[in-house]
Amino acid sequence: MIALLLLIVAAIIVGYYLSRSKYSEHIDDATEKVTSTSKSWTGKAGDWVQDRVGRGKDGDSFKEWVTGPGAEYLPDDFKEWLADLSGEETEMFTQALANYSKGLGYDLSALEKGVYDNNPALMQVYVEAVVVYSQEYRKARQAHLEAEEVAEQAEDESEAKASTKAAQKSTSRRKKEEVNTSEAAAA
Repeated sequence: MIALLLLIVAAIIVGYYLSRSKYSEHIDDATEKVTSTSKSWTGKAGDWVQDRVGRGKDGDSFKEWVTGPGAEYLPDDFKEWLADLSGEETEMFTQALANYSKGLGYDLSALEKGVYDNNPALMQVYVEAVVVYSQEYRKARQAHLEAEEVAEQAEDESEAKASTKAAQKSTSRRKKEEVNTSEAAAA
């Protein structure tokens, strides 16, 4: 028991002398490198997990940015269109916009956090890209909705024709039965 106590005291004394010696700078540098590397890896792993799992309600935070700090940069028709979207539609648009932005080398969450506020030229280019993308997104979305409506109308028409043909066949069979019964009565 006493040997264990002496070993602990010896370790404390050696640690104290090493921290005060010329080796302490090297140890501090190594500790700093390990700390910064682990923080970097942790940050990258957190970003990777958030990209895979999702960041939650991105649409809400983007909508808040558009109505708040981003209002001065965006045209009124964009703000009105975004305000009219439902929660699910806003989420879909925001995810599509985030993917588009990532392809351009921008980060939508950085825009929302104000990272680009200190660089007006970069902010202007990014906001213009958002506006142009939103216009094309609206056109594509409208085209998809119109195509779905046309497909539904065609399906409804084909069902109506099928039911009309079935009704005509039923009528013609009844007429044949009436003719057969009238011929049998005449005979």
